[in-house]
Formats: sequence, structure tokens, C-alpha cells
Amino acid sequence: MKTKNTLFTIATASLFVFASCGQNADKTSESDKTETNETTKSESASSEPESKSQLGNFETLVGNWTVDAATAGLQMDISFTDDGQFHQKMGESHNQSGTWEIVDDQHIKIVTPSTEGQTWLVTDLNDESVNICWNPDSEKPKTIPFQRAE
Repeated sequence: MKTKNTLFTIATASLFVFASCGQNADKTSESDKTETNETTKSESASSEPESKSQLGNFETLVGNWTVDAATAGLQMDISFTDDGQFHQKMGESHNQSGTWEIVDDQHIKIVTPSTEGQTWLVTDLNDESVNICWNPDSEKPKTIPFQRAE
């Protein structure tokens, strides 16, 4: 009879031990899942790209701009693309294309076949207009007020 009671006690104790181990494993598993979910949320939040464009202050510059002959001495149309392409039409016959890149918060660099790089000063940029100075380091810099072209 003692053997039966001992076996019953061992079996009952084993059940409690295994039952409690399973509950701890579930608690640990749930805790691990919570920590993993929080880590994943944190990592995905930090790895999301910033909503700000790589063009920074010059995002609004992308597009077509124009100035009339009465303002600039001749009709000029310029365009900037977000992938760095640049096109300029001056008057009826002078066209040139090239690239543009950001130098700093107020300057861009224009590179065309006829220039190895010309730095322009860009001021008062908004959705409708921009002032561009072609020769900011000159003794007599000329700033041209462009309007957004339709």
C-alpha cells in the first residue's frame, strides 16, 4: 500500500511540476513575443524613410520656370527634374541641357557641356516664384525673378 501511495504522490507531484513549467513557458513565450513585437515596432519605426525629400529646401525648385524678355532682357525658360536633369532655353535659339546638384542651403551647381560647373544662388523659392542669381560672386550680380510656368 505504501508503494501505491508513494507512486501516487510522485505522479501528482510530477503533474504539478510539469503543469507549472508549461505555464511559465507560456508566460515566458508571451513575454518574449511582447518584447519581440516592441522591438520590431521600434526597428520598423526607425528604419522607415524620412518623409522629407533628399532635395531638402530645393524640392519646390523641381519643375518649369519662366521669365519674360521685358524683365530679363530675353525670354528664358528653365526646368529642373528631381533626378538632377536641367534644361535651359534662352531666346529663340539657345538651348542647353545638363545636370544640377545641391551645393548648400542656398546654392545649386549647374553643369552643361559649355560649363564645367556654375554655382547659382537661389533665393525666395516658393511654389509660384524663385529668384536665381547666375553670377553671385560677380561685382555686379544679376538676380532674375522666375515665375512657375504652366
